[in-house]
Parts: sequence; structure tokens; C-alpha cells
Amino acid sequence: MSQIKYFLQFLGIMCLFAIYKIIGLKLSRVFSGYLLNLLGPLFRSKKIIFSNLSTAFPKINNSDKEKISKKMWFNYGQILAEYMFIKDFRKNSNFYK
Repeated sequence: MSQIKYFLQFLGIMCLFAIYKIIGLKLSRVFSGYLLNLLGPLFRSKKIIFSNLSTAFPKINNSDKEKISKKMWFNYGQILAEYMFIKDFRKNSNFYK
């Protein structure tokens, strides 16, 4: 059963990578950021995220933890989209600007 789950996850990621390649770096970063901001909290427990934030920042309140958590998922989405363009970062100096 887990092999089917992993295969479906693989297909989903490959479809996303194909979409990212078609729409380009800038749009794929924004799209992926919002997508993971929406879906990310479904994959990992908020308790773990909040616990880690409490360890790192003992005096932080829950509303700030919520903001940091959302920004974290958005950043993860952007990083996911950038994987399709790693080769381009190295080849083209325009990506450095």
C-alpha cells in the first residue's frame, strides 16, 4: 500500500516540475509558494513547528508563530520550484542579478 502512495506522490511532484518548467522561474516560485502555503500544514504537525519555534524563541507569542509558520511554508514552496532551474543558475549569469 505504501508503494502506491509513494508512486502517487512521485507522479504529483513530476507534474508540478513539468508545470514549473513551462511557466518559468518567477511564476513557478510564486505558484509553488502559495501552493505549499495552502497544503503544507496538512503534511506536518503544527505542534512540532510550534514546539521548535518555542525552543528557538522562548518569548514569542502564538500569532507570531503562525506568521513564521506561513512564511516557512511559502519559502519551502519557492525552494521546491527552484529545483527545476538549478542548472540554469549555474549556466546563466542573469540569474545572479
